[in-house]
Amino acid sequence: MAAAAMSDDAMGKALWDAAEAGNTGEVSRLLEAGAPVNWENWYRQTPFMRAANFGHVESIQVLLDRGADLEAKDEGGETALFWAARYGQVEAAALLLDRGADLEAKSKDGWTALMWAACNGHVEAAALLLDRGADLEAKSKDGHTALLWAAYTGKVDVMAMLLDRGADLEAKSKDGYTALMWAACNGHVEAAVMLLDRGADLEAKSNDGQSVLDRCRSDTCKSALLDAERLQRWHRRRLLATWVH
Repeated sequence: MAAAAMSDDAMGKALWDAAEAGNTGEVSRLLEAGAPVNWENWYRQTPFMRAANFGHVESIQVLLDRGADLEAKDEGGETALFWAARYGQVEAAALLLDRGADLEAKSKDGWTALMWAACNGHVEAAALLLDRGADLEAKSKDGHTALLWAAYTGKVDVMAMLLDRGADLEAKSKDGYTALMWAACNGHVEAAVMLLDRGADLEAKSNDGQSVLDRCRSDTCKSALLDAERLQRWHRRRLLATWVH
């Protein structure tokens, strides 16, 4: 007796598993057998997004060539490019951009692919997106730039790269938080010190009147920011900036 044919849903799930594993041969076989290339799971994620998530470039190419929707969005409004950037899959992100992925697509919360790369500390992925023209100062719905998200999670290397590329050191979220405030608030001492050394405003206040020192999670963070030599350098830098302007 011949085996019963798989349903579209079963084939879609199998395609998802093959895309996740980077089993390009199985991806091709399933597509030839009629698997729905743009099948969605409960979260509206597609096999194409899954391949991007894991950086399986060959599977991505096959799925695109067979009609995968480059700009399909999951439940949160994120495309395959978001998933590649979120997990630092540089080759996958480059391929998606080469094939025309929208660099400035935004999720339901207003996030961009660059914000995800920055938030998760993926320097190469963030640099790639900037090299391709990503908006360094784009803001999510709560007013966070890529630098603010990197500071929020304490990703120092990404922060340094973003600042070297010209990121606004004093950009504020909707609640008035600067990158320095977020680094201090979340206990990221190294990130906070780096921002202060770059000239971040230690005296800035959030919308509720809280200062950077008010937001310091630990005494260690506060002590590092109040280090005498560091404060002297900061005051000299601020004074010089005042003279220049």
